[in-house]
Amino acid sequence: MCILRADSIHNRSVVMLIQLLEDPGVQTLAQLKQHTLDMVSSAGQHWQRTIVLGPMTPKDGVTVNENMEALRRQSEQLSKDGWIVLELTSFQFVIDRLISSLELVPGEYPWPILHEFTVPLIQSGWFPRLHFRSNFQDSIGAKHEHEKAYDAGLQIYYFD
Repeated sequence: MCILRADSIHNRSVVMLIQLLEDPGVQTLAQLKQHTLDMVSSAGQHWQRTIVLGPMTPKDGVTVNENMEALRRQSEQLSKDGWIVLELTSFQFVIDRLISSLELVPGEYPWPILHEFTVPLIQSGWFPRLHFRSNFQDSIGAKHEHEKAYDAGLQIYYFD
């Protein structure tokens, strides 16, 4: 899965994602955010830009992989419909690497992901519309992201 999907930028997005995954220079979530915004800006001014958001953590018998697959499926569908989609599950490997270097309290929510990465992306002005999985309330992070999107006056769409 690439990060930004649109026929005119697909190959460039894949190359940028590969560079990101191999770039040891990305050492913080703030650097990851900036790299991501650089990718988004390289896609140009396209009115149908979105981020697909929702729970990733397991709950009520639904696994992490099942949650991530639902987000990927929605991203694929939006891409087919002409949207430029920031597909955050593609970042999971990098996020996991960056989070492992932080001193977090075991068992607590990794708030730096929200405060230094996803919320700044939501508030960046590059994504006038966001797509949330309808069960976003099942996740601390997705609820927080939804609240910030709502507070910013962004258009919010829901999917199952």
